[in-house]
Amino acid sequence: MGLVVLVGTLGACDPLVKIEGSQRWVVGQRVTLQRQHGGLFVEGDFTLTDSAGKIYPHSDPKLDYQWVDDTEVRFTVPQGIEAGTTTISVGADSGSPYVFDVEVVRLFGVLDVSGGLGFYGLDDPKRQHTSYQVGVGQGYVSLSWEGDRIMAVAAATGEIHFLELTTDSLTPFAPSVELGIALGRGVLLDHGAVVASSEGIGYIAQLPNGVLELDVWLETGAVSAIAAAPRFSRIVAAGVAGDATAPVNVMYRIDASMSPPDLVEPDGVVIGGAVNGVTDVVMTPDGVLGIAVNNVDDSLTDVIFEAGSPAPTQRSLPPEDVGAWRLVVDAESKWLAVLCEISKSVAVYSLNQGGIGYSVSFLADPRPVQLEFAQAPVDAGFAPGGLLYVLLADGAVNEINLSVTPPTAILLREAQPSPGTALLIQP
Repeated sequence: MGLVVLVGTLGACDPLVKIEGSQRWVVGQRVTLQRQHGGLFVEGDFTLTDSAGKIYPHSDPKLDYQWVDDTEVRFTVPQGIEAGTTTISVGADSGSPYVFDVEVVRLFGVLDVSGGLGFYGLDDPKRQHTSYQVGVGQGYVSLSWEGDRIMAVAAATGEIHFLELTTDSLTPFAPSVELGIALGRGVLLDHGAVVASSEGIGYIAQLPNGVLELDVWLETGAVSAIAAAPRFSRIVAAGVAGDATAPVNVMYRIDASMSPPDLVEPDGVVIGGAVNGVTDVVMTPDGVLGIAVNNVDDSLTDVIFEAGSPAPTQRSLPPEDVGAWRLVVDAESKWLAVLCEISKSVAVYSLNQGGIGYSVSFLADPRPVQLEFAQAPVDAGFAPGGLLYVLLADGAVNEINLSVTPPTAILLREAQPSPGTALLIQP
């Protein structure tokens, strides 16, 4: 993870407070605090208070607090934090605690067909913080669980880029990988990455020197989509198995705690539906469900990951939602969004420990136009508080508030010169 180093004497009562390094942090950023003068740090005496007044003590797992010694502590800017002024307090063994303020921002990233990946603030969408070129044409982007590392895939050329995000930079944390074949979506793991392709699932291992390289193709056959719950070392992928006379859609359950990852069932779990109709799959971040969408049947099929004898459950989308092809789930495993290309709509489902319930459908494009002129949804992402962001084909971004009934929509970003292909929202 990237480190922000704050050095100098930090103190609420010291007029000579000095902070060297960025005082603006993004969600998921790894931070190191180093004491230079004054009282020694006290182990466990640490709090982070966000702009909404929520207090994160050192014991909160989202902080991943690490005591190094009495001059250095480390932590992660937590998922779900309220953006804005954030107060840090670190106890000292003499005198007052070290207290100082920083600004936390939540960014969204848009990849367009020209290959430009740009990041903007959700509270200031016209301001571009940073950008990077990742390859032209159809592309995919995914975030690490923490929210500050990115895997960007240029589908046609087989390029994979590994990038680290701060408020003012987007830089490689490892050299890019070029596989030379068409690729699907990829997912970052703690010890590498996986990517979908017609060759199967490619496992990209991280070497001791930090370089990432293709290690092995898992024996799945071609897969159309892949997703993961990295905290629980679980991966799901969707593909077609069987011979030409009896092909079937399958979902592969994969144990990612091993290197390389291991298939739970070598032949996968048969999930039914129109063959070759599965266009996307997601896994709930709590590691409970793998969910596939079938573009031909306009149906969802879910599989409980830990089930010893999995029994897939299939359900049809509402009849007004046609051309379902992309799935997005929020970081708290509470919401599922289904993007529908033909009806240009989004169907939203509530999730609860393996249960799925239909909530609402709405037109993806909030601009007052006739349906035939509306833009289709291309990608989407969730932010805390029931906010769903939808990237439209013309590069515009729509914000939908699911916490109110009926959901309200505003246009966050206008249409752009280059069409959009992928969207990221920091958790």
